[in-house]
Amino acid sequence: MTSIRKNYTARFLKREGYCVSRNRSRRFMKKMGITAVYQAPRTSIANKTH
Repeated sequence: MTSIRKNYTARFLKREGYCVSRNRSRRFMKKMGITAVYQAPRTSIANKTH
């Protein structure tokens, strides 16, 4: 799977002259098998100081 930054495709296509929303670019990315790269929240890891 190819990975790119979140919302990069929508901004890139807008700069190229295409009117594409974030939802549409997300749908196209899902269809092509491209995933976004971002840090996932670490909510299940316990804090040692508590």
